[in-house]
Amino acid sequence: RSPSPTSFDMFPLVCENPPIRALTASQYYLIHEAYYSTPLPNNILFPWLHGVDGTNLQQNKFFDIHECSVPEHRGVTVVQAEEGTLKCQLVGSVYPSDILGQNCTEDGQTVRGFLKVSDGEGINLRNFKIQVAKYATLSDIIVYGEDGGLSENVLEIAKQAAWAQQIFRKDKPNLMEYEVFVIVGDYTQQDHFSGAEREEMRLLTSASEISTNVWLGNTQDVPISSDFDPADSAISLIDDNPHQFCVCIESHDLAEMPDQTTLCLATEQLALLPNSRPSSIDDIIHLDCISSGVGCITTEMFDLKITKLLDLCEFISNQAKNCDHKILVHCADGYTETSLLALTYLMFQENLTLPQAYLKLQKTRSFFVYQNDVITLRKIEKRVFEKKGIEYDEKKNLEKYPWFDSPQFEGSFPSRVSPFLYLGNLNHACNANMLKALGITHVLSVGEDAKLDRNAFKIQFLDNLFDDGIDSLWNHLDSCVNFIEDARTSNGAVLIHCRVGVSRSATITIAYIMRHL
Repeated sequence: RSPSPTSFDMFPLVCENPPIRALTASQYYLIHEAYYSTPLPNNILFPWLHGVDGTNLQQNKFFDIHECSVPEHRGVTVVQAEEGTLKCQLVGSVYPSDILGQNCTEDGQTVRGFLKVSDGEGINLRNFKIQVAKYATLSDIIVYGEDGGLSENVLEIAKQAAWAQQIFRKDKPNLMEYEVFVIVGDYTQQDHFSGAEREEMRLLTSASEISTNVWLGNTQDVPISSDFDPADSAISLIDDNPHQFCVCIESHDLAEMPDQTTLCLATEQLALLPNSRPSSIDDIIHLDCISSGVGCITTEMFDLKITKLLDLCEFISNQAKNCDHKILVHCADGYTETSLLALTYLMFQENLTLPQAYLKLQKTRSFFVYQNDVITLRKIEKRVFEKKGIEYDEKKNLEKYPWFDSPQFEGSFPSRVSPFLYLGNLNHACNANMLKALGITHVLSVGEDAKLDRNAFKIQFLDNLFDDGIDSLWNHLDSCVNFIEDARTSNGAVLIHCRVGVSRSATITIAYIMRHL
């Protein structure tokens, strides 16, 4: 509901022409909380926010409309006055260039109107790139600076926003009038979201043990040498190498695999360590390993890489098992590039088939394998069994683990968001044997029917919910969240999926996390 004109009188003017009002930080907080607690009226804003304005015939036909007038709505758009700065960003804020266009002359003054945007040709279902600029035309605009004060720059951007509102309203006399505010006063609470996000990502893939003395992690788990911190020549080994790693192996696509000579030298150096632990971080051996078998030009090159990979596994096994040395295998994200070596090592060390290695590693931590690398891993599987003199029956192996040979298996499991909650795509959902192998008991199908046996799984299917920018998830959220919670409280596990696993199903997953975690 739009406030009456007099309701803005409580906010003092800091500029009369154009009118700009002041907000304290505490007043902004109340507005922010009220605004984000109120659902957007989809029936009013859409499909207008998709860019539908009556000029694109294909778009009009798709949404079955002939004309789409400017909605009567009062939103809030928050603008960070310092273009491109990362020093201080309020949640949901945008930069001036996201909503304001180029300079123009209006009544003798140089001003900036709202950014003119177009949905282009054809049918565009979301148009995220134009929604901010369009929504700003229906909003009260709140401008702030990185220091919380009323600087010249903050006031100038606020004036430009107010003039943009006046220009926009000239052609639309019935459009409601919007206000422009500036936030004044210091910010008392500062949450460094980007830093917190990086830390959460680091913790998500931090080092964990996948086999005796062999750990998988991300590159930030690697102990840092004193050479990298000249200001502190007495780095504490307890603080900087808590797991007492003796060997760190980085997996990446440009790796030069160590040969036998390198591994022999490493073995000799490690044998000198007292009590099987490094006395200094500088004693740690650093090696590289390939992250993929893709890209080998010749069969000979491929075979050589696999030979070196198995030699590395034998080195790791000897150091971990016979010498009690701890080894860290790491990559940048701790999730993708380490998978080839991790699975190969589990097959080598524990005499596992490839599907068995998948399931064992999955119990310990999440990982990702590209579909092309499954072919590489199958060849490695045969080489491992040949090297160890173990009979390999591929047919029997596939019969025991049919999910692995299924056309729906793309090389990786669905993403494990929590111990009982998986997020995936339609192929994941259609692979019933894989779901059973993962212990999944519930399946929430968002707009895509996996046609699973309802006697084998508890299923909730949201029918006629297409990924078309029209159908809304809003009215389904409560029932979906309750279905997921039912899986948790019954000691089950649930897969949430749509077709691709990144929009509809991800939205429901986020809703559940927001409510329960």
